[in-house]
Formats: sequence, structure tokens, C-alpha cells
Amino acid sequence: MRLKRNLLSIVIIVVSIVGTVFAFINYQMETGETAHINSNTRQTENPSYSSVAEDFEEFLVDRSNNKDDVSNVSHTQIEYDFDQVQRHRKTHLNGACDRLNQTRTLPRVSPASTFHFIISDKFKFLFCFVPKIACTTWKGIMIQLYHNQVGPTKKRFVKLDEIGSPEKVKKRWQNYKKVVFVREPLARVLSAYLNKLRDGDKKIQTKWERRFGAQIANIARKDDTHKRRNSDFTFVEFIKFILKLGPDIKLDSMKDHWLPYSSFTHPCGIQYDYIGHFETLAYDGPTIIKKLGVENVVQFPEVHGSAAVDGLQTEYAKVPIDLILKLQEYYKMDYELFGYSKEESLKLVLGNRTTSDMPPQVVMHV
Repeated sequence: MRLKRNLLSIVIIVVSIVGTVFAFINYQMETGETAHINSNTRQTENPSYSSVAEDFEEFLVDRSNNKDDVSNVSHTQIEYDFDQVQRHRKTHLNGACDRLNQTRTLPRVSPASTFHFIISDKFKFLFCFVPKIACTTWKGIMIQLYHNQVGPTKKRFVKLDEIGSPEKVKKRWQNYKKVVFVREPLARVLSAYLNKLRDGDKKIQTKWERRFGAQIANIARKDDTHKRRNSDFTFVEFIKFILKLGPDIKLDSMKDHWLPYSSFTHPCGIQYDYIGHFETLAYDGPTIIKKLGVENVVQFPEVHGSAAVDGLQTEYAKVPIDLILKLQEYYKMDYELFGYSKEESLKLVLGNRTTSDMPPQVVMHV
């Protein structure tokens, strides 16, 4: 009798344990499924956008994994809400323009204010090109659109400074769609240095050394006898040269490779319809092509890697931290107007270094 009671107790315990296990499994399945559904619902109802610094960091990761091919881009894969991102960027820009008391009227029509705008009269939009921000890619697109408009021709495209009539210029600024791409300033200036003074075409490097070599040597090396050709300028020397000249020098087709782009894109006076970021070029580029209605004429090409992105921390590891901070101050308006965070960008370029590594009261004579 006692044995039967013991066996019955054991059976009850076993059944209880099994029931508990099944209940736990069922609970996990239900809550897991619910969590998944809730997660999807949140993404649909309140799609998020990444901060600029996060875009920048994700681009670095994507490059290391070879995920920068436009043909592989899918909005469902990256959950990138283009329209919401655009609203955020334009809202930030308008707020910054007001906060910084920037002029909100169209710029005065001049060669300097119109030089960087390429026109597509057929499709009624303007592209404001900024050197070292997918400039070659977009110029190639504008060439194709121009040839689609006029047929085979040796002329590449038409720029706004060729229009002549101020009234016609203003009419296009007011009525055409307007596109501009921007980039994290530290990455852009590094790209300019690598492309023009170190790793780029040797003829172009020679041209730049002939134009700026004596100035760079005089500012950074204090060496008046230094030969301008084959001078092998370092990135630090290029930065010192830029800072010494300052941001208010006369604009031309070479200096615009490093000058703050806020100084010639006129972002507070010209109401841009689309603000693309180099860090999200693979997503912004094809979408803007569709928004402009030219996807049947031209396709946005594959996005290739940037040496400046790949070697960002390596190259800035050679630059004193206080010089990096001065460079960020030089690009202050680019950061503030377009939402790039100086603090987050600094973390990305410093890597394991911190501003606490900087000696106290260091003065850089630049």
C-alpha cells in the first residue's frame, strides 16, 4: 500500500514537471512571437533613422564586408526610410540656419555662386557638386542626361554660370528641383589630400604641387629653398596649410576641394529638395534618381570604396589631437548646418586615443 502511494506521488511529480516544461516552452514561443510582432509594428509605425555619425560608422563596417554595391541595396533589408531621413535633414538645416542667423534669401548671381550647379533643363533639376563627395559619379550622370536631351555632342553638360542672365539663373533656383550631397568634413579633407597630393594621378599631383607647394612648404616646413616638385607633403603639413589660409579665401576650382562646402552650396538661401550624404550614398543615390524621374535614362552606378574611409584612423593617428580639433573648428559651419556631430566624428577618427592624451597648454603655430 505504501509502495503504491509512493509510485502515485512520483507519477504526480513527473506529470507536474512535464506540464511545467510544456507551459514554459509555450510561454517562450508566445512571448517570442509577440515580441517579434511588436518589433515589426514599431518599425512600421515609427521608422527610425540613424544619426549621421551612425551612418558614417555603418559605412565603415559595410566597406569591410564589401556591402557597398548599389545593386545589392534593398530598403527592406536596411529599413531605410528615405523620405523620413530627408525630412529630418531639412528640418535640422532650417533650424540651424535660423539659430545661426544665416541669410535665407537666394545668393547674388555671380560666377562664384553659380559655378557648382549643373543643370538638367529637360528634367528640370539642378545638381550642386562638391568635390570629394561622389562628384565624378554625379558628373557622369549629368553628362548622360545632357546627351539624352541634345543628342551626341562634345559638350559634357551645362553649368549655371553659363546661363548669363541673372533672371534665368534665379528662375531655375526657384523652380527646379535641387540636389546636394555632403560628407563628414574630416573624411572629405583626407580624401582631398590622398587624391591630390599623395596617392592620386601623378600629373594631377604635380599640378597641385606647382600651385600650392611653395606655400605649403613655407607654412609647414619654414623652408623657402624647398623644391615644389616631388615634395611628398604629409597630411599634417596639408592641414597646417589649410588652417593658415583660413576658410575665407577666394574660391576656385582647386581650393573648393577643401574649403567648407557650406561656403559655396548656399544651404540657407537655396531650398534643397534632396540632401544626400556620402555615408549613405548607396541608398540616397538610386532613390534620388527615381525621385527625379530619370531612372529610365540613367542608372546610379555601383558605389566603390573610398581610400579616406578605409584609412581614416590610420591617417589621423599621425595628426596631433589639438590639430584635429582646430580642423573641426575650421569646418564648424559644415558640422552645424548639416548635422554632423563633432564629438562622435572625433571618436571615430581617434580610435583608442582620447583628448586626455593631449598635453596641457599645447600651442600649435599654424
